[in-house]
Amino acid sequence: MKKSKLKKILGFSGVVILIIATFIFFYLKTNSYHPTSEALKISQKAEVQNDTLVFKGNPKKTSIIFYQGALVDNKSYSIWANKLAKAGYTVYLIKEPLNLTRIAS
Repeated sequence: MKKSKLKKILGFSGVVILIIATFIFFYLKTNSYHPTSEALKISQKAEVQNDTLVFKGNPKKTSIIFYQGALVDNKSYSIWANKLAKAGYTVYLIKEPLNLTRIAS
């Protein structure tokens, strides 16, 4: 009798956790900041390498790796990255899962 009660509690807890995780996932996906139409247009000029947008500059100059802000699509930074590329810097706009920067690897 105790085992069946424990199974019910664990099953119910699992369902609740799944529902909460699903809610969080959809919340993060719908509340991300989206790029402007100009940023989207400029992002199409970038080279894509493993979900990273690369704006090519002078290979002899320092490269810049840019991590997006929380809940901000990496394409939102395309205008800025394009200006830096025109100044000669290669810029990498990293794409993070769910538009959240990882705290630890």
